[in-house]
Amino acid sequence: MGWKGTIRTIGAIHRANQRENQRQARAQEKHNKAIEKIQNNIEANRQVIMYEHHIDTLKSIHKEYGELIDWYTISKLKKPSEPSRNNINEDNFRVGFFTKVFGNEEKQKKKAIEKDEEEYKVLHNK
Repeated sequence: MGWKGTIRTIGAIHRANQRENQRQARAQEKHNKAIEKIQNNIEANRQVIMYEHHIDTLKSIHKEYGELIDWYTISKLKKPSEPSRNNINEDNFRVGFFTKVFGNEEKQKKKAIEKDEEEYKVLHNK
């Protein structure tokens, strides 16, 4: 065999290796897609099971109950006393130098009273 025959043989072997590599790559891609499809099916089944469990829980929640509450006795209890007002901001209000200079004493005191009122409303849901 001559040098041309050797080159043809080397070229044929190279093309055969390329075809084999491409076949293996296609087979690997096919395998990866099959695995991904199986994983997607497993995840979908898991989601369906979780959803069905959630629906079953919602359907049966009325069957579960805690302690009985005696509303009649509770309605006869004495109402709690009204909470007392807390005037911490007003009591802690001090007139500073700049407040005296600019004459904002009444305005600052009014802000302290309003802050006490807001805190009372927040704490006692009024």
